Amino acid sequence: MSNQPLYRWLEQQGEAFGAPGLEPRWTSSVKDAVGTAYSASSRIWFTCSHGILNEIYHPSIDQPQVRDMEFLVTDGETFVHEEKRDLISTFEYIHPEAIETEPTRPNEIGMHRVAFSVDDLDEALEIAARHGCRPLRGVATYEDVYKLTYVRGPSGIIVMLAEELTRS
Repeated sequence: MSNQPLYRWLEQQGEAFGAPGLEPRWTSSVKDAVGTAYSASSRIWFTCSHGILNEIYHPSIDQPQVRDMEFLVTDGETFVHEEKRDLISTFEYIHPEAIETEPTRPNEIGMHRVAFSVDDLDEALEIAARHGCRPLRGVATYEDVYKLTYVRGPSGIIVMLAEELTRS
């Protein structure tokens, strides 16, 4: 067996990139859930609140490795929405006596949708149908400017497809 450390970078000297960084602290103790994999051999645990994963623990439940794993929604220029601060999240138990839980995605209560502009809505719907996606409520024309519809993708997210009818 080698005398080399398993993770050589742990042995390196010097300050970390961006030092000194923020003072270490952990997230809110208000939790919606604590979980692990179904398998008894799992060595990963996690906590949830505010619609995000708060902490991920590995290799034991007393060693947090990750804080606040969440989505940031942005247009790349004018806004950034942080999932835990700017979106509404709900948490529902499958049954009052159940241990399993299932979070309600923000898009399911209308908070955010993904939208795509398409050149040909009918063609886009044919492609979506081949992947199991169908319009939620048909196709509509909005003020004679857009022909649009909403589909629910395989992962459950709501996607708007819009074809501009008046192009200059």
